Amino acid sequence: MSINSSELIIAFKNFTAKQDIKEDIGIGMVKDLLTSVLETVYGKGIVLHIEVNMGEGSENIKVWHIQKVVEDRLYDNNSINEISLTSARLERDDYGVGESFFKKILFDKIPKNAIKVGLDCLLGKIRELEKTKMYDCYKRLQGQILYAEVQKVLPTKIWLLDDERNKLVLPKRFQIRNEVLKEGQYIPLLVESLNWESRYFYAVGSRVSPVLLQRLFEQDIPEVQRGEVIIKKVVRDPGERAKVLVTTDYEDINPVGSCVGTWGGRIRPISKNLNGEQIDIIAYSSDFTTLVGRILGCSDIIKVVEKADILFIYLEEEDVSKAIGKHGKNIQLSSRLLDKKIIIYSKEEEKNEDGGVELLSPIIGNEAVSLLRRQDKIKLKDIKDWREEDFLKLGIDSAEALLCITYMDEGKN
Repeated sequence: MSINSSELIIAFKNFTAKQDIKEDIGIGMVKDLLTSVLETVYGKGIVLHIEVNMGEGSENIKVWHIQKVVEDRLYDNNSINEISLTSARLERDDYGVGESFFKKILFDKIPKNAIKVGLDCLLGKIRELEKTKMYDCYKRLQGQILYAEVQKVLPTKIWLLDDERNKLVLPKRFQIRNEVLKEGQYIPLLVESLNWESRYFYAVGSRVSPVLLQRLFEQDIPEVQRGEVIIKKVVRDPGERAKVLVTTDYEDINPVGSCVGTWGGRIRPISKNLNGEQIDIIAYSSDFTTLVGRILGCSDIIKVVEKADILFIYLEEEDVSKAIGKHGKNIQLSSRLLDKKIIIYSKEEEKNEDGGVELLSPIIGNEAVSLLRRQDKIKLKDIKDWREEDFLKLGIDSAEALLCITYMDEGKN
């Protein structure tokens, strides 16, 4: 049993049209098929010249085996790519040594078993092509926002489909804490990465990335889309609170008002899309003290002292709890937005050392503060002259000890 070249070309044309494959790629696939088939018949390494015509006609495929003409005494009978001078001159008497001898192979005479091997090879090529196409399709989505429908909720991940039937997975680590998603729900995600599994790609989505919030601003706020309002930085405690630092080069544009919208009409839908996340929009200022005050949400900053990567911020007593925020969320997000560790003093703490060591809790943590309390060191004045080794003796590590010393030194100034 043999295969008809015209039938093969028609089958390939139908396949390439269905898969939206360019003609030159389809021709390349036909050549790969024929090479695999003829290597099965004649042996590996056979040198071929193949012409493929994807149009209509009786002879769509032409194949020649290219052999080098060699002297009779040097001819190797086991070499598939050589032909003796005598044999070559039986076809044409003017052949010379070193010339290429083109032996036409009749396509219709190729045996069935060889074709089967070639088709298996071709199937592999097709799978690779489909994989590449799928990868290219998903690759353009990476770093972009997608709206997708929840298909299946599992303990460790959630499967979703977007409008183009792209598969997405939302792993537990990329889900908003305490958010309950249900099948059929439509949500925005940021495409973080791509995975390949069992012959298909799927995108890994995230609901916790700061970039997701930035993309929502770019999508929903016209001034951000047009570049009139610039987002300088975004930090998030996903599902709870976020801070967005914005600026503009246009004097007639209020960057904060543009993002909030009339009666909160722009920011409210974005917050709703993120499980009700509270979003603080902050106008950038080149004056550092003003910027710190805006980020903390405190208008009356007494003093800001910057030492290395630590900010010592002095506030009125009534502003301290506001600056720290519920469960310390405000100061944590502010610290991340400024890329600085923040230590807050009240106006009274600046002038006396009778404050308790619990004031060190935001700096060294509750566990280290407990170690100080066990030693009856309950006032800052008790440790104001300590050196690093004094803290180490209590089990407080070196990094925490240095932070305490820096804090106390600033209090002396």
